[in-house]
Amino acid sequence: MRRNIFVFVILLTTLLPQSALAFKLTASGIANFSKPGNAIYDSRSAFGVGGAMEFGLGPFFGFEIGAFSLKRKYENASATATTTSTQEMLQAPFLLRAYLGGALSLGAGVYYAQYRGDFQQSVKNNSTGLISN
Repeated sequence: MRRNIFVFVILLTTLLPQSALAFKLTASGIANFSKPGNAIYDSRSAFGVGGAMEFGLGPFFGFEIGAFSLKRKYENASATATTTSTQEMLQAPFLLRAYLGGALSLGAGVYYAQYRGDFQQSVKNNSTGLISN
């Protein structure tokens, strides 16, 4: 179903003349390089994909909605084992964007985020290799 909607939107934007479009689409690759200041675990780099659609509200403003899928990875290491936890997160921004010239825009709004799918965890014994998955 999601794939059909994606194909429909792509066809719609390629077949309609540019003057008929009141919105713009953006496809994005995203990355998570956050490093929380927590002594219990360490965040690992993770990558994802997503897209956004912006509806024009005149020449200087737009309302943007989107959906991004990003994996979250955390690692907890001790002297005897390293535990790596991975879970996928769906993020949806809802932003009011103001354009200040051609190269700068400011956005204000809210983000919705929800973990989805299975929580995956692997434990590696630091002296003998993988002991559980």
